[in-house]
Amino acid sequence: MQPQSSPPRRFAIGVHPESTTADTVARQIKRSLLEQGATEAFLAPLNNQDLRQRVSGAEFDALIAVGGDGTMLRAGHLCAPQGIPIMGINVGHFGFSSKCSITNGKANFSICWKANTASKTA
Repeated sequence: MQPQSSPPRRFAIGVHPESTTADTVARQIKRSLLEQGATEAFLAPLNNQDLRQRVSGAEFDALIAVGGDGTMLRAGHLCAPQGIPIMGINVGHFGFSSKCSITNGKANFSICWKANTASKTA
């Protein structure tokens, strides 16, 4: 995978298929991404066939996994062959795999994204 020269604009948002909290947070993230100039923010459960096919076809610049550690691991398994970067938003109980979590039902997505992308370039 070559480093991106410009910020990602096409996002997949994969959510835990059985978590209403994850779905609520993912919808907030989608809205925020579109407000910040993303050209696409495709939201679906991580086990959704259309999402999986589009990720496999490298149609996205990045994937945001919203759920717990299992969701993050599944997202990694899905994105690794295409070299698609992943950011995890933890709405589970432990969150060992993701650096971002929610507070009072909201994720401060823009701060999390900036912190994660800065750590990748350091």
